[in-house]
Amino acid sequence: MLPSTFIFILIGAVVLLMLLILKFKMNPVLAILLVTIPMAILLGNSPTKAIEVINNGFGATLSAIGIVIILGSIIAVIVQDTGAAIPMANFFVKIVHGKNVELAPAMAAFILSIPVFGDITTLLMAPIASTLAQKHEISMAKMTVFICAALNITHCLVPPTPGILAITLLIGAELGQVVLFGTVIGLVGFFIFYLLLRKWAGKEMIHPIDEYIESKEETATKNHNLPSTIHSFLPLFLPVILITVASFIKVSFDPNSTAYMIITFLGDRVIALLIGVATAMTLVIGRTEKVKEIARKHDPKLGKDCSILECIFNSWVNRALKMAVIPLLVTGMGGAFGKVLAAAPAAKDLASIIAGSGIPALVIPWLIAMVMMACLGSMTMAQMTAAALVIPLIPLLHISPLAAVLAIGSGAIGPNHVNNSGFWVFSGFYNLNPKQALKYITFPSVVISIILFSLVFVFNSLGLLG
Repeated sequence: MLPSTFIFILIGAVVLLMLLILKFKMNPVLAILLVTIPMAILLGNSPTKAIEVINNGFGATLSAIGIVIILGSIIAVIVQDTGAAIPMANFFVKIVHGKNVELAPAMAAFILSIPVFGDITTLLMAPIASTLAQKHEISMAKMTVFICAALNITHCLVPPTPGILAITLLIGAELGQVVLFGTVIGLVGFFIFYLLLRKWAGKEMIHPIDEYIESKEETATKNHNLPSTIHSFLPLFLPVILITVASFIKVSFDPNSTAYMIITFLGDRVIALLIGVATAMTLVIGRTEKVKEIARKHDPKLGKDCSILECIFNSWVNRALKMAVIPLLVTGMGGAFGKVLAAAPAAKDLASIIAGSGIPALVIPWLIAMVMMACLGSMTMAQMTAAALVIPLIPLLHISPLAAVLAIGSGAIGPNHVNNSGFWVFSGFYNLNPKQALKYITFPSVVISIILFSLVFVFNSLGLLG
């Protein structure tokens, strides 16, 4: 098969996928499957072989990330029910001393979005951002620009978010290094972005939705008996620290030593997240009645006489599993889609042509991810598809797996527009009409993508990513 034919088939698959999701409102999981089957056959597989490749891609992706995503979902539910997001936001409010208050929910979102899904972080931050906007007379446009950018940065650059975790394992980058450099590049990139757009973002006054503005009485009640700041941060930071430290320290130990086995065990992504879940469960201490009351609102099956253990080990876990299903299946199907592309012989021929095109090596994975995001409207799908196309290129372009992963993550952030569900979640909760959403979500997403890629390029040029 000619590379041009491969590109034509890929474009056709992307167009069909967009049509099924946007025009016919089909669930992304089914849409990806229905597109992947004929694409696999057109790429030269027999119908039986096509199903085999899809099954292998789907299964391999889920086996790599499934448990981690479920554990992250449990942490998300616990953070939501115990109110742990509020001390995080309050911590940053104190740091900024009443100036540039929009940074407080943005930085809380930056941290929360590492183990917690982006849409959940958006919901957790909406009432906090709305109350701060009302109190300090800050436009919701400004809140949107920086909260959206902050949570999408860690969503795309820092595991264990599904997309970046999956491509890290797929491409073969060291997980701890992706966590570390993704966090550093993301943080530096965010503040550059903030300095560039802070005046522009606040020019148009957009008021918050009334339902999300808390009165002084509500704020006092909501802030009563919350976890401490350190306790709130611990379930989120502890897994990240364990994974990162293990990645760097275990290389210094003898693989046969006890120290190596302990470090490797504690730094394993599943064990680290499990420790995070156990730590998160301690947030219930001292606030059992409050937690049971909130849990009953979310789970009608819980009776008035339910025990706290029933809330923790049954209700929380059940809700987390429901929350994790769609991200898991979309990521798994994305893995199948990517596996089909990567297995096509024409992909390697295309890789050779691209490698010899003269385009700077690191630009290619970033640009592919940006195009895929613009077409597919899913950061996870954009990352998975880009990774499948980039894997054959890595040896030819002489870029490290770490640099490739971070370039793809940087590209998948933007452009974020009308074919992305998160676009509509943000516009709805932050009181933006479609025109305002394009201005304050889509345009900034392209800006932050360029900033992050520039930083990846600089870090790579300095030899830090290879």
